Amino acid sequence: MNRPTMIRSILVTLGVFALIAWTAIGAAAWWSVQSKIHVTIADDDANSHGVSEIALLRDTVQTIHGDLASLRADLGKSFGELATQLDGAAEDRSTRTVATLEARLAGLESRLQRTEAALQSQREAAEQQRAALTDRLQTIAQSIKNRPAVLPGAGNDSAAPPPVTVPAITTPEDASPAVTSPAVTSPAVTSPAVTSPAVAQAPEAAAPLEPSPEEIQSTPAAPTKTPAKTRFLSFSIASSGVDFGAKTRFVVLPALSRVGFDAKSTLHDFTGVTSKLEGNLETTLENPAAGASGAISVDASSLVTGLDGRDEAMREHLDTTHHDKIEFRLESIADAVSDTETKAVRGTAKGTMTIRGKSNAFTMPIEMKLDDAQRLVVEGQGSLDLPDYEVPVPNKLGLISMNKTVKVWIALRMRAQRGE
Repeated sequence: MNRPTMIRSILVTLGVFALIAWTAIGAAAWWSVQSKIHVTIADDDANSHGVSEIALLRDTVQTIHGDLASLRADLGKSFGELATQLDGAAEDRSTRTVATLEARLAGLESRLQRTEAALQSQREAAEQQRAALTDRLQTIAQSIKNRPAVLPGAGNDSAAPPPVTVPAITTPEDASPAVTSPAVTSPAVTSPAVTSPAVAQAPEAAAPLEPSPEEIQSTPAAPTKTPAKTRFLSFSIASSGVDFGAKTRFVVLPALSRVGFDAKSTLHDFTGVTSKLEGNLETTLENPAAGASGAISVDASSLVTGLDGRDEAMREHLDTTHHDKIEFRLESIADAVSDTETKAVRGTAKGTMTIRGKSNAFTMPIEMKLDDAQRLVVEGQGSLDLPDYEVPVPNKLGLISMNKTVKVWIALRMRAQRGE
């Protein structure tokens, strides 16, 4: 065999071995990759962040149950207040009735005193009239006694003075008929003029027992009290509408909330997610820029990506043994736009992100809106670089590496906290 033929045979043999080697390496790589790929079939009722409609419905039912419990408690309280108000109203009516009767009694006593005074005045006037009548009768009797006797036929009878008639005097105390003295005819004798003393006139009969204007003014009026405005059968419902114009504190509902990250690698993309979190938000939805505060705390060890090996490596890189929490503290919401008709707010959340004990400023565009169950839905996403938080970027032999920039996202549902 000549030399060129030998060289050609060697090259062909090397090519066959190279082809076999590359085929073997490809098969091994494929086996390694396919063993780490898991297919997850999502439920039909799950949304983009893994919160199922059943979970949302369960929360709504629990909310309605809480509302019914609140209504039941308020109903008992309202009936208790109603009974108290009725007792108070009855007591007020009794007090007013007693005061009115006392005022009327005082008026009757005053009128009785006036009547007694009027009767006393009448008695005194009657005594004066009786004394004046007695004096006048004595004067007339004395005048008759002092006249000289006149013989019949002596003188002219026509010149005799007219008979003296004593007028009838009636006293107010006795109701006997008027006493009229008979006419006394005497001879023509000039008798001294008899002047009867002035008779005191008895006061008019007492007026009917009606209160005078002075009495009406002096009679104390029954005390009246303006009834205070009180509530009747009022209720408070925990899930009632959120006031867009009032500062409100919201609390995260963990079962209906998700936070996570999206990462890219040279082999495939993956997502880490968890619902083990807690947090709150306090702001005025109508104007979040006027002031907003809050915080979200995530259990770092609960993040899952779908592969146990990858999850273990992620926990090592996050050092969850020493730093078990990933936290974001909200400081403000900038560039906020609020729509009271659609109950939606858009803006940029600004605060501090803490991962693996390292804190940096972090911003995230967010959108907030109220759903039909009056829950505040907060969604947003932002990017961060793992080296900024001293998190090692996974890299396997330089062949499979992860992008150092990850996208952090939140999908929160929060409930307004009452009674604060």
